[in-house]
Amino acid sequence: MKFLETKSMKAVTLAVLAAIVVSIVTINISNSSNISSEENKTTIGKTIILTNQTFEQTIKTGVTLVDFWAVWCGPCKMQGPIIDKVAEELGAKAKICKLDTDKNPVISSKYNVTMIPTILIFKNGKLLQKYVGVQQKEALVAKVKELLK
Repeated sequence: MKFLETKSMKAVTLAVLAAIVVSIVTINISNSSNISSEENKTTIGKTIILTNQTFEQTIKTGVTLVDFWAVWCGPCKMQGPIIDKVAEELGAKAKICKLDTDKNPVISSKYNVTMIPTILIFKNGKLLQKYVGVQQKEALVAKVKELLK
């Protein structure tokens, strides 16, 4: 009788472990598909998501504000919503963009972005303004409007 109890306990234990593994794998697959769909987005609201491949073409004409950030950066998490508000206000007049420095090191290096958040503002491809650290919406909007004249 003990043999059957031990054998059935092992079967139950294996079944529970298998269910746990299946749940973890399912969650990970679900999360990775959400992440990849976010990575493939080119805009979030009125904010343009830039990559190493899209950066130069995007800044080439007009006024473009680029927020250099990273997921792990605390101050970047404060700056992000501010950039989104700037995009809501100015998105029809200027390009308001974000570039993840971890995923796009080529551009970050080209523009010597060593601290984040860093905000660069370009006009017709020429860098005209650099801010390091969290910036307020009003200052960013004022600078972009000045460059739009």
